[in-house]
Amino acid sequence: MTTAAPVLLLGSSLTAKGAAASRAVGPWACAGLASGAESMNVKRWACEDSVALVALDDGGLLACVADAHFGGKTAELVCQHLLTAWGQARAAEPAARLREALFLLDGRLLERGRDDRSETTALAVHVKDRALAWANVGDSLLLVVGREAAALKNQPVMNFMGGRPLATLPAPVEVGTATLAPGDVVLLATDGLEWQASGLDPEQVAAALRKDDPLLARVDGLLDHANRRGRDNLGLVAVAV
Repeated sequence: MTTAAPVLLLGSSLTAKGAAASRAVGPWACAGLASGAESMNVKRWACEDSVALVALDDGGLLACVADAHFGGKTAELVCQHLLTAWGQARAAEPAARLREALFLLDGRLLERGRDDRSETTALAVHVKDRALAWANVGDSLLLVVGREAAALKNQPVMNFMGGRPLATLPAPVEVGTATLAPGDVVLLATDGLEWQASGLDPEQVAAALRKDDPLLARVDGLLDHANRRGRDNLGLVAVAV
């Protein structure tokens, strides 16, 4: 399924405010994590977000951002076991397979033991050639930034995994697909990118991603902003088409 080591950036690795980490998978995909300058809400960990990015053997990319609260353990578990769940899922189409993987991960979370009370969002994405597929639980953001326009592709809602079974949540797991254009940048972001947390409006985010800098430098710029002015943790994955 993959021979390359996944990029796995866990919240527990950032132990203080103003900390950040980022890594690239070649020139066209990267992931980053920042603890932020401060927190709008009380947190048990300095950073409760986690991110994962995996280059698959078939040329596709598998990615996830997860934003936990009451601690970051569930976000870490989702990102750590995403590739295994993807491999176990049997659906043929990527969006359905991602949805199935989230249900498999949900089962793992519900079996983890009650000493951990955290819950998490999870936005999982598959990109291959110009085909984008996603499955989403919660309020993370899936943006596609083109050369002239940017669009929010998913529908963020206040849902969390890890507290109750996915099948019982008020809103179902969201799935979707889109066709990408040359020059598009796909961005997965936890809600630390929203205006009230970052101070950045959608056009400012799009402008940051349209720069001529290497993709990792563009992501690092958003992480640096979060650690100077952000009011929440921030997890990002970016894929350039």
